[in-house]
Amino acid sequence: MEQSEFTLCLPGDPVPKGRPRVYNGHAITPKRTVRAEERLFAEFRLKYPQAKPFQCPVRLEAEFWMSHRGRPDLDNLLKLVLDSLNGVAYVDDAQVVESHASKRMPDLWVYGSKGRYRKRKSGDPYTCCGHEYEPHLYIRIKPLPEMGAEQARTSMMPDRRLWMPRCRTCGPLGKPTGLDEAVTSCTRHANQYPNHQTAWYPTHAQIIVKGTPNDCE
Repeated sequence: MEQSEFTLCLPGDPVPKGRPRVYNGHAITPKRTVRAEERLFAEFRLKYPQAKPFQCPVRLEAEFWMSHRGRPDLDNLLKLVLDSLNGVAYVDDAQVVESHASKRMPDLWVYGSKGRYRKRKSGDPYTCCGHEYEPHLYIRIKPLPEMGAEQARTSMMPDRRLWMPRCRTCGPLGKPTGLDEAVTSCTRHANQYPNHQTAWYPTHAQIIVKGTPNDCE
C-alpha cells in the first residue's frame, strides 16, 4: 500500500545544521550535525521500515519546539531536516516545493504560584502561549498531486474571457473585448497619454501596464 504521508515526532531539543569546518582543504561536517542527521534518519527508518521515498513533489511541515529562546536560526533547523530525509522520505530534497516551518520558544513570562505572572526561571516547565510542552521536533511530509493530461490540456486552452480596457482618468477605452485587443487599446492610450494609468481586467483581476497609482489622481 502506498504511503499517503509521513509523520515523525523526535523528542529532545531540535538541532540546526552546522557550518562545515575546513581542515587541510577539506570541508568537515561538525560531529553534532552528523549525529543529529543520523538519528533523524534512523528514527524515520524505524517507523517506516518498508516505505519507499516519494518520487513526486512534496510539501514539508516542520515544528521546532525549543528549550530556549534565540538561536539557532529557523533556516538552519529546517536545513538539517531536509538533508536528513534524503533517500528515505523523498528521493531528493529538490522535490520539496512547499514548506512551512515554525520555531516555538518558551514564554518569557509564566504564571506563578501566587496567581501572578513572573519572569521565567531555570527549572520552570516549558510553556508556549501558556501551554506546557517538552522540546521536540515534529515533521509531516505529504505528496502533492502532479498535473495530469486533462489538466495540462485545459490549462493550455485559449483564454475566452472578455477583458475591459480602461484608463483611470478617461474611463473605459471601448467595449469588453479579447485579451489581445484590450492590451493593444491600453498600450496605445498609454503611449498617447504617458501620465495616464491604464489597465485591462476581467471581473476578478486588474493588471497595471503603465503609470503609477498617483498619476491620474
